[in-house]
Amino acid sequence: MLVSMLALAGAVAGCSRPTRYVIEGDTQVFTLTNLHPDERRGVAYSLNYQQDGLIPVCTPVNVDSVDQRELHFTVTASGRQYRYLFTRHLRDAIDMHMGRYFGPNCPDLTALSDADRAGIQQGQVFQGMSKQGVIIAIGYPPEHATPSLDSDQWSYWRNSHSRFVVHFVDGVVSGIQD
Repeated sequence: MLVSMLALAGAVAGCSRPTRYVIEGDTQVFTLTNLHPDERRGVAYSLNYQQDGLIPVCTPVNVDSVDQRELHFTVTASGRQYRYLFTRHLRDAIDMHMGRYFGPNCPDLTALSDADRAGIQQGQVFQGMSKQGVIIAIGYPPEHATPSLDSDQWSYWRNSHSRFVVHFVDGVVSGIQD
C-alpha cells in the first residue's frame, strides 16, 4: 500500500492531517481502482467526481509528490501528469485515503463476476455488480456522503452539481438513481 511508502516527515501535534510527506523508495505504484479525472485539466479529486477521463485499474503510475493539499502523479506509459486534490470533506488521513487508490500490486480481478468485469472495463456501474466491483469500477464513495461501506446506498458525484446513488440488495447493485 501507499501507506507503507509514505513516511510522515513532520506532524503538528493534535492535527488530524499530516503536514508533509516524504516519498520513500521506488515511487512506481499501480492504481487500485479506475480513476476518473477531468482530462482537460488533468485533475482528480478525493471526492471522487466521476469525470470524463478514465485511468484504468492496474495502471502503473509514479507518485511525484504529495502534501496536505494534493498528490501529483504521472502515468508511466504516457507520461501524462495529474493532480489529485484533497478536498475538505476528506475524513481519513491522507496516507490511508491514498492507500485505497494506489498500491504496490494490482488487485486480483479473477474472482469477480462478468458484470463486475464489464463495469470495471467501462468505468461504469451496472446492475448485478458487487460492491467490490463498483469500488474498482468507479472508486470509493465520498466518506462524508457514505460513511459506511456496509450501507445499501452509496452516493457519488459526477461533478460538483450532479449526484447519483447506487442501491444494493445483499451486496449486489439493484439500481442506480440520478
